[in-house]
Amino acid sequence: KNNEILPGSYAQVELGVSTDRSAMMVPSEALIPNAEGDFLYLFKNGMAQKQEVKTGIRTDTDVQITDGLQPGDTVITAGIIQLHPGSKLNFSLKQE
Repeated sequence: KNNEILPGSYAQVELGVSTDRSAMMVPSEALIPNAEGDFLYLFKNGMAQKQEVKTGIRTDTDVQITDGLQPGDTVITAGIIQLHPGSKLNFSLKQE
C-alpha cells in the first residue's frame, strides 16, 4: 500500500548502464599512484616517458584512462618499478 519494501520482499530493479566506446582501458598494474596523482610510463622514441593521467572506472583487471593518453600510445605494463623518465628500453611488443 505504502510502496514500502519489507524484509523478505522481492523487488525487480533495472539499472541503466551506458557505454563509452572512446574509453581507453589499461591493465591496472601499469598505473602508478602517488601523492601528486596517478601516472604511467609510455614508450616513446626508445625511452620511458612518465605520463600523468586521470582515471575513471575500474574493473578487477583494468583502469579507464579519461585524460593523458592518446590512441596509439604504447603503455609499459611490466618492469615499471625499475623505470625512471628517460630510461632507454629494448623489448618486444605483445599483441592481444
